Amino acid sequence: MKKIFFCHPRLRDYRLPLFNLLNDKHEVTYFFKNKSDISIECPKVYYSVKKRGKVSLFQFIPLRDTIILLKGVLNANIIVSSFSLDIYSLFLIILSKHKKSIYHFENNKENKSFDFSNFQK
Repeated sequence: MKKIFFCHPRLRDYRLPLFNLLNDKHEVTYFFKNKSDISIECPKVYYSVKKRGKVSLFQFIPLRDTIILLKGVLNANIIVSSFSLDIYSLFLIILSKHKKSIYHFENNKENKSFDFSNFQK
């Protein structure tokens, strides 16, 4: 069973089938930058303590978020991030430089699907 660390801006209802499928087949830890009205049934779900709004490259990451990101990267075989270019994505890139499987999950409005073939190896 693969350990996946999945970082995403916000839990959306159209992403639930993807997250449920991942939960069924793998051990997944989720980190969301923003809270949502939707909940996911997974024991390892974390939300950023940073106030809502755009996060730039020049803002700091709260200590709690830093610890969650560090633990997630160190414990995972696969890291999936859909953060746009901001301090969180830069921090993930630095932390995960020694990991072999890093995926950027494009948040594309036209294409709401994801190729799962990489997770089956």
